[in-house]
Amino acid sequence: MAAYPSEARTISKKRRMVGLTQHSLAIESKVNVQRITGFETGRISLEPDELLRIRKTLRARASKVFDAVANG
Repeated sequence: MAAYPSEARTISKKRRMVGLTQHSLAIESKVNVQRITGFETGRISLEPDELLRIRKTLRARASKVFDAVANG
């Protein structure tokens, strides 16, 4: 079981909200897709640097989505 199950759910939800697949998140965050899948399903814990890269990617993507909505 992942060390941060609530964080795994949050990341999964945010990833879907900003329109990223696990594969595209892996490419953008430079975290192996199998690691992302394992984390989201609760099978593994990610390293702190992996979590940081994923969070940064999701924040950047959310910012782009909100900017696009704001600018029509």
